[in-house]
Amino acid sequence: MKDTNERAELLRAQEHSMRLVVSLTMISLIPFILVANFSGSMLLWTDAMDYVRALIVNFFAWRILRGVSRGSLLGFDYGTDKVQSLVGIGGSIFYLVLLVLLGAGCGYRLLHPVELEAGVSLIGVGLQFLSMSGDVFFWIKNKRLSQKLFSPVLEMQWRTERASALITFAMASGLLLSVLLREYSWATFIDPAVALVFITYGAISFLPSIARDLESLTDKTLKEELQLRIDRRLAENFRGYSGFHGVRSRCAGGRVFIEIGLSFPLELPVGEAMKTVAALEKGISSDIPGSEVSVTLCDPMASIEH
Repeated sequence: MKDTNERAELLRAQEHSMRLVVSLTMISLIPFILVANFSGSMLLWTDAMDYVRALIVNFFAWRILRGVSRGSLLGFDYGTDKVQSLVGIGGSIFYLVLLVLLGAGCGYRLLHPVELEAGVSLIGVGLQFLSMSGDVFFWIKNKRLSQKLFSPVLEMQWRTERASALITFAMASGLLLSVLLREYSWATFIDPAVALVFITYGAISFLPSIARDLESLTDKTLKEELQLRIDRRLAENFRGYSGFHGVRSRCAGGRVFIEIGLSFPLELPVGEAMKTVAALEKGISSDIPGSEVSVTLCDPMASIEH
């Protein structure tokens, strides 16, 4: 019961964090669009585009986490994690496409420099540093929440916040240098060049996340290392059961589902059998974080398909 309550609390914390992200993104969008329009800065326009992207992706991510925390997405054991993985993949791919477009915009700026409105651009720099502070805050907060209870949606989110913070810092620095050094003709090349470097980093950092989520969409048996941990616990408790009828396991999202088939002597008291079951479930759960272990009672002549 304690684990169930703790999981529910973590799910609510994840949903509340994502809701706050959506609210702040919505509030910040209009000032960025106004400043970008009056400054003539391509970097501020790309930032405004990123806020539009963030608002759309974060809204759907919040809806998924809200459904998970309230139990409305619980169809079967693996459904919730697969829905989160699918949203995580979609969000990551959408962000990668946007980064490619932003990179193309930076390339265009290198070929066609734009003279900026200095005063409004400095206001934009201030907004960018405020935005970066928020990104860093949610980067750290959501990463910690995802580590406590794995969520593909939140995993995608904190990586997005990390990339966004670095890119925003690069854009703000480039924009500030462009304004301060605007008397030099070459200053117009500073912000797109620096931004392009961090856009490339942001794109590369998302590739491992997409690969992991793609794997999570397909149920998989456990790796040999984890199978050995199960075998070790079975060996430790071999005196408590009379027959072993196999193990079935699946990985879905961040969870591992393990089913063990055992048979017990007919004369063995139920209490003794349950002690063995509890010891196995507790031991394997501690050895394999994120696992859900169940023991199936089998007829001595039956077997479980591997």
